[in-house]
Amino acid sequence: MTWYDAHWFGQFGVSGKFLELLGVRFPSFFIATNLFALIAHLGESMYSLKLCNLLRISRNNTLKWMLQTFILGYPSLRILLSRNVMSRYR
Repeated sequence: MTWYDAHWFGQFGVSGKFLELLGVRFPSFFIATNLFALIAHLGESMYSLKLCNLLRISRNNTLKWMLQTFILGYPSLRILLSRNVMSRYR
């Protein structure tokens, strides 16, 4: 989640100084970014639920796919999407 002490970023060189500047002057930027990421991951997780239902994956494994997709995001969803494409061509 949001890192509240923006001065900590300063030790990471030029990019860290930029993040520190953003954190000090625009703290709502980090909150908005994290909220957007949370909403995006939640949406991807719900889409993985739909894909698991289409692929007739068990409820237990569907829950695991949803959790994995919520944590990792698109890389996990891409694996599930490729399984969906492969099942269409069988």
